[in-house]
Amino acid sequence: MHHDIDVARWLEQVIGGWLGYYAVPTSGRSLNSFIHSIKAMWLDLLA
Repeated sequence: MHHDIDVARWLEQVIGGWLGYYAVPTSGRSLNSFIHSIKAMWLDLLA
């Protein structure tokens, strides 16, 4: 269980960095797709 929390914190940093670099006013659709994919992968790992 503790490992999941560490991974979640790391993933939050990775996604935050990715969004900080790629987030521009016209990239909303791509960003939404990226976030959806990450959430789906994370939920698959927890199942």
